[in-house]
Amino acid sequence: MSNTNSHQSDSIARAEQAVFEHLDAGTLSLESSAVQTARADSIVAHLSALGQVQTERADAQASAVGALRAQQVNMHFSGVGAVQARQVSLSKGGAGVLVSDEMHVQGTPFVGVLLARHVTGSVRPLLDWRGALALGLVIGLFIKLAGWGKPASR
Repeated sequence: MSNTNSHQSDSIARAEQAVFEHLDAGTLSLESSAVQTARADSIVAHLSALGQVQTERADAQASAVGALRAQQVNMHFSGVGAVQARQVSLSKGGAGVLVSDEMHVQGTPFVGVLLARHVTGSVRPLLDWRGALALGLVIGLFIKLAGWGKPASR
């Protein structure tokens, strides 16, 4: 395994069994690797772990991602902490927080908080937009009643 700090803009970067702090690439392909932060036009990950990712297109299979921001995301047997994307396809994986215009689901993935304009497939989030709104109202009311929203008195 290697521990590398790489900055490769407008290029194709391939890594197998490697560890990186930062990668910038046009196209990034990872196999059994780890990256703390990645920025690329396209990222393909298999059996890999990624911390923070910003890309146009992300494809992950049997991988873990901390935070992902993309236009298009395809995840199969993978998990992500938080994802913001225009279009997400999730198959037999999971997401803590998912914000998307369109979400396509296969199998029964786990989704904690789901904020999506259009969902196809079967998914039962712990909290959807209605639940998030209700929870926000309850927390706001509790803070107001508890007096935590008042300025400190002198």
